[in-house]
Amino acid sequence: MAALGATIAHARPLRSPPNPSNDRRIGFAIRYVPTSVRQLHGEDSATLVRGVDTFHHFEHEPLPAREMQPELVALHKQITERNAQILYRGTQIKSYDDPAARGAYR
Repeated sequence: MAALGATIAHARPLRSPPNPSNDRRIGFAIRYVPTSVRQLHGEDSATLVRGVDTFHHFEHEPLPAREMQPELVALHKQITERNAQILYRGTQIKSYDDPAARGAYR
């Protein structure tokens, strides 16, 4: 893929070939779900992109007024750590920053 390029893939893609460069590979995922869906293990948040949320299963994330807004960067860190608690429930890993979590993706 060219620099600054992007691809759109299925949520369960096949493994891609190894990254031959010395730079990291970055992924960005967007998941669209109806407001009737809810998180079974812990609290979750989302951005309502269309319609009306009549179920209130998600904490609504605020829309940023500008890039890298400090309070929203802090909120993102809180949300990321909360999601780690959900993802790693039942394990000894408690944070994405845990070295064991980094090894889980390799």
